[in-house]
Amino acid sequence: MAPVSPQSPPRMLARMKRASSEHLAQGRAESPRPSPQDAGPRYRALRSVVIRAEFELDSEKVGVLHLGTELIAEEERQVGGSACVRVRCGEGWVSKVTAEGEATMEPVDEPVAQYTCVKKAQIRAGFAIDSDKAGVLAAGTAVQAQERRLNEQGVMRVRFAEGWVSERTATGALCLQLDSEAAPAPAPAPASALPKKKASPPPVPRKKAASPPPAPAPSPPPSSSQAFTCVRKSQIRSGFEMDSPKAVRPPQHHSALCSGRRS
Repeated sequence: MAPVSPQSPPRMLARMKRASSEHLAQGRAESPRPSPQDAGPRYRALRSVVIRAEFELDSEKVGVLHLGTELIAEEERQVGGSACVRVRCGEGWVSKVTAEGEATMEPVDEPVAQYTCVKKAQIRAGFAIDSDKAGVLAAGTAVQAQERRLNEQGVMRVRFAEGWVSERTATGALCLQLDSEAAPAPAPAPASALPKKKASPPPVPRKKAASPPPAPAPSPPPSSSQAFTCVRKSQIRSGFEMDSPKAVRPPQHHSALCSGRRS
């Protein structure tokens, strides 16, 4: 029997580690992947996240999930005694929620329709046609619609990853050509379903204001000369002033015409 040369402990340890790594890699390769029908929820990375080989937070790093990258979750598990939620995808495990409770991913809505932009269109941040501008959609761009809604003007608004665009312009020009749809587009509301305007009440007839009584006839202007009868002796003066020169005294009980003079 040939003698067996003893192996040094470091070499044996390295061989064991290599065999263990090959066994794990073979196990991951042989693990079944979910079919499209059984695929889990989709997520989009809100920031760069480390991908690890195993569920444990200190397992080997195998890559980085970059900002904006989408993945399909095959399994979700919460780390015991922590707010951290781990998600398994095709490349490994990533944290959907950190131990501090910070979300690193957002859910991605399944597309309801597929469009192709045939005319340059304005992207808006919100559903409203006058919301903030968020960019320009170039002609030829493929668009996966996540939501479709009709506004009050009957224009179909389409939401996708970058914001909202109109299927047609206000003048009716086509901007988005529908290629396929998973769900039918919402139909315009029938006229009977639209809120009816309340009929305004008939105008109340106004009462005619009572005509004012006729004004009294103006009194005739005083004549320049009037007749008086002297009932008490008075001093006649030549002028209007009380200290004007004295005039000739008329006889008693004499009727005289006064021309606006005062005695």
